[in-house]
Amino acid sequence: HCIAERLQMNSRDFTLGPTSPASSYGLVVNLLPSLHRCGTVGLMTSWDAPTAWSFMQDNGVTLLPANPLIFDDFLRTCRKKRGKPASLRAAPSGGAPVPPDLKKAFRDELGVHLVESYGQSEIGGFVALGYPRAEPAEREYAIGPALPDKEVRVMDENGNEVLIGQPGELCLRGGFMLGYWEMPEKTNEAIRDGWLHTGDMGVMDSEGYISMLGRWSERIVSNGKVLFPRPMEESLLRHPAVRYAAVIGKPDPQEGEIPKAIVVLHQGQKTNCSDLLAHCRNDPSLSEYPQVVEIISEMPMTPTGKIGRAALQQREKVR
Repeated sequence: HCIAERLQMNSRDFTLGPTSPASSYGLVVNLLPSLHRCGTVGLMTSWDAPTAWSFMQDNGVTLLPANPLIFDDFLRTCRKKRGKPASLRAAPSGGAPVPPDLKKAFRDELGVHLVESYGQSEIGGFVALGYPRAEPAEREYAIGPALPDKEVRVMDENGNEVLIGQPGELCLRGGFMLGYWEMPEKTNEAIRDGWLHTGDMGVMDSEGYISMLGRWSERIVSNGKVLFPRPMEESLLRHPAVRYAAVIGKPDPQEGEIPKAIVVLHQGQKTNCSDLLAHCRNDPSLSEYPQVVEIISEMPMTPTGKIGRAALQQREKVR
């Protein structure tokens, strides 16, 4: 109900799930809210952007819940078709951070609200979800506020709530898993004093809007300073040649770790590592930059369409 309400869904809505509903995101955005509102649920066995566009145009699809990689393909198809499917009004996104330029392109070129979400399988829903509407400039690239069925706080390493605008771990109560199956130690680490500790770092503004920094496990400790990948990845994704970007910690004997960017280019695009490094250094939104860039031909992906960070880390260890 809370997700359907936030997305302003009703019985006239028609969703199209672009892949298998095996992921929790497909379940809690494409399937359950639509059924709750007595809408129509569409499902593709595999993603193909031109096929999806035609289906959406012919059937009046109003919502496309997907991930940023699929949205990037879909945007390119819309450009070739010279427009969006006529009834599409919102594109709820999950599974990975949304590049700011992608959100802007959906708004300005398609007139569609790309609604960012942040959730975990452990809660069967979302920690935070945006509205299908324009937001003020200062909140344009935040995710959104917590849903009303959850209490969300940003806490320090001692479990104390931090001040508004300060970074910390996102923690919640108000409905989550009983625990990890036959893993009591991991359960006790995640659930403490009635709060689920997500392991994700973020900040919250005075209106409750949450902006993500990255998973605590993805942090890069360089010369004693903790860095998070997301700002650097978003900067790289603003480069017109870059399709995928992931920043990981590269072991370094002097600094412990240094931020290394691994990118895949759009087909037919050319650039080099020096150009990408200069792009980041010239980005006024960044205070920390990748020190190394590697361009690869294919990014490892998980079954649910996310960049395979574990594979990238393992790849770096064995080199």
